[in-house]
Amino acid sequence: MNKRGVAKFNKGGPVGFNFGGGVGAIADAEQSGVSTSTKVFLTAITAATAALQMLGNKGEDATDQEAALTIAGEKAIALGSGLFSTFKILQMYNKGVDKLFTSTKK
Repeated sequence: MNKRGVAKFNKGGPVGFNFGGGVGAIADAEQSGVSTSTKVFLTAITAATAALQMLGNKGEDATDQEAALTIAGEKAIALGSGLFSTFKILQMYNKGVDKLFTSTKK
């Protein structure tokens, strides 16, 4: 690990160190009060995407099975993200509607 910094890059700060907080989407979720299920989902999607990028192969040198599996994985991740997002949006909408009708009954 480089502890001296990178010459002529920004301010030459250390490379490979994480000062303060988590990484990526999870750090943002920690600070915004996001539910545990959303944090778990974000972690799973991030890990699945990273694994697919590392192990997946749909280039010209890939076999038909490799390409099909990689494409199916990409579609599954996209589908899972879309369904989870839709579920969360509907959940927030339902809470808003419930509050609206609860406040008008008083």
